Amino acid sequence: PGARGAVYADMHVRQADRMPELVRSLLLLEAAPVELEPTNIHRVLTEVICLEETVAAERGIVLSHEFDPSLPEVLGNPARLEQLLLNLLKNAIDACPQHDGHVAVRTRIENSFYVSRNDKRVRYISIEVTDDGPGLDSEALANVFTPFYSRTPGGHGLGLSIAQSIAAAHNGHIRADNTERGGARFRVLLPVAEAQPA
Repeated sequence: PGARGAVYADMHVRQADRMPELVRSLLLLEAAPVELEPTNIHRVLTEVICLEETVAAERGIVLSHEFDPSLPEVLGNPARLEQLLLNLLKNAIDACPQHDGHVAVRTRIENSFYVSRNDKRVRYISIEVTDDGPGLDSEALANVFTPFYSRTPGGHGLGLSIAQSIAAAHNGHIRADNTERGGARFRVLLPVAEAQPA
């Protein structure tokens, strides 16, 4: 009983330590509107990749990127976009098998998606994050953005919900599917700054 009690006590301490992170995550889901400004998405992505490079290297996962240098700026909040992309990158790295995984980040102009607004076509850029994990089955695809849905041990199931909330706050979209190889693919669509009303 003594040893078991110590294990339970340690478990409760760990769970209590996670509470501030959980509260911050819940606040992000209902965060107030933020100021948007022309933002270089590649600058944000470079910072996010730098933050996660060490984690990926420690797990033996290759982290690569392919940026389209001709992309215009998006109308965004750099701090919120960093949180969105960090959540996606962390999720992709966690999904990969250790010592045998690859996470790729790609950007491009989105030619197959636009929105008509005030007699103008709003153009979008696409940010794609793919991984070599097991992919998303039908249940995961249906629930991946649902708060508290998680298949990761110790996960709180808020990272992707927050990512979706941030994308919506930027008049953007986020989609999930599987790659041809079977891994997961998350695609974020953000409107370009030049297309936005003053």
